[in-house]
Amino acid sequence: MLNEKIEESNVHHNSLSTGGHILYIYNDREKYIENATNFIFEGLINNEGVIYVDHKVYIDQIIDKLKDKSVSETEIQNISFVESDLFYRSGFPMEKSLEELASLADPYLEKGKVLRVWGNVRIQEVSQVLSYEQKADKFIRNLQIYTVCAYDGNLISASLVIEMLNSHPYFMTDSFLIPSYLYNHDESDSPSISNQINLEKEADNFMMRSEQLSFAGQFAAGICHEIRNPLTTIKGFFQLLKDDNHNTKYYKVIENELNRIQQITSELLLLAKPHSEQREVHNLVNIVNEVVVLLESQAVMKSILIEKMFMSQDLNIVCDDTKVKQVIINMVKNAIEVMNGGRITIKAAKVSNNVILMITDEGPGIPKEQLHKIGEPFYTTKKDGTGLGLIISFNIIKSHGGTVKIHSEEGKGTTFEIILPTVN
Repeated sequence: MLNEKIEESNVHHNSLSTGGHILYIYNDREKYIENATNFIFEGLINNEGVIYVDHKVYIDQIIDKLKDKSVSETEIQNISFVESDLFYRSGFPMEKSLEELASLADPYLEKGKVLRVWGNVRIQEVSQVLSYEQKADKFIRNLQIYTVCAYDGNLISASLVIEMLNSHPYFMTDSFLIPSYLYNHDESDSPSISNQINLEKEADNFMMRSEQLSFAGQFAAGICHEIRNPLTTIKGFFQLLKDDNHNTKYYKVIENELNRIQQITSELLLLAKPHSEQREVHNLVNIVNEVVVLLESQAVMKSILIEKMFMSQDLNIVCDDTKVKQVIINMVKNAIEVMNGGRITIKAAKVSNNVILMITDEGPGIPKEQLHKIGEPFYTTKKDGTGLGLIISFNIIKSHGGTVKIHSEEGKGTTFEIILPTVN
């Protein structure tokens, strides 16, 4: 939910990919429980540590919600649940609360785990709340921690919210998450004019990339039109020659090359028009299982283990299953090609109204300076690649109402995260 909302806002400064300090003002109790449950559930899917501080009645409700999502008792026991009355005890002792947070976080951080912390903060004195949040931001800033500081909107003033936005890079309500443009952890920083200019430049780059995608589609359609007609004639006459001549060793080569040209034109056509009229309800679990059966032998030949993890067996989406399968095949094959031994992990789960599929490899990763180019038309890191495979995959997912995100760390591997709308 959090990653999805920040993607929609198209903002990249203060990136949530390495953690974030979020101010959450809630008004709807049901939405609050739903958002808190999704926050924990995402952490479990990503194998992250989770610390959750809240009123006991909310903790009990969230545990019930997690069980509804088929989270096991063992996984629930691995979550650090802390009652807020104990955490913020004795008149909100700021230093004591931060010390307790540090002691709870240490075991996770020592293991190198990414950590999620949720705290439903009790308001005592306003000055102490502001001081606490400022010190908490300093504590969080240099660590890979996702922290939500939740406040009851019925008990907090608008002026206090505005002041707290100075110490929180992100602001969240029951229905959206956006960057806090008031956040400035370094008083020596220049005013927000510079930040705004950078954001506008990034928006321009986004529009330019959209235009490139549109051009690539039109270009592909033109190529298909020009190539397909002569291909039909060539294949027809080739068949006549083949029937009249016994020297077949060259014809096999020619036939393979013609088939290759036909395959390229089909891929270009997918780039131009990834939409399909043959869409039905399919279970993503079945699609993934079919892909693994297809590619497992290739993986075994390179000493690679493909591991599947489904948080639910009921992950229904409306799709053209052959095209979604093509996307998964493309991403898993890419992973196999860049690895020599290791593990490819495919995780799938239902989060809110979406199905999330994550394909993680243990390959060399993608350098930061190249990561933003992945998915651009005609850009490829492969020696013999065309750069069309991923862009076709992105277009297919986009045409199904979904999104694709890439997370990569050089030397450790890459994760492709596919988000698709689910059906009941």
